[in-house]
Amino acid sequence: MLKSIWLKVFLSGLIVASLAGDSLAQTRIRFRPGRSSATLSGTLAGNSGMRTFLLGVRSGQTITVQVNSNNGKVVGDIDYPDGDHIDNTNGGFWQGDTDVNGSYRISLINNGNRSTRYTFTVTVR
Repeated sequence: MLKSIWLKVFLSGLIVASLAGDSLAQTRIRFRPGRSSATLSGTLAGNSGMRTFLLGVRSGQTITVQVNSNNGKVVGDIDYPDGDHIDNTNGGFWQGDTDVNGSYRISLINNGNRSTRYTFTVTVR
């Protein structure tokens, strides 16, 4: 009986850890040879479910971010390597010139109550 309880507690802990690890994971965006954009898709949990992407960019390039979701409530936050931050991209769209080399962190956040599918396209020129 005691073994059964500990097994259930252990398995529950593994499930929670795997879910937390997935939501905290960062995905490095890589473009296919000859391409300057990439489209990714997935599902975000409700109530501020988040997914983070890293994008290597050189100074002087332009980043364009377009986010679409089933519920229309997914926004993007962008963190520059130098600490600058853009909150809640305007309607799921943002475009800006870079002035710093490095990895830009783009976080997609679901502001809806339920999980939703998203499509995310990023372009660098």
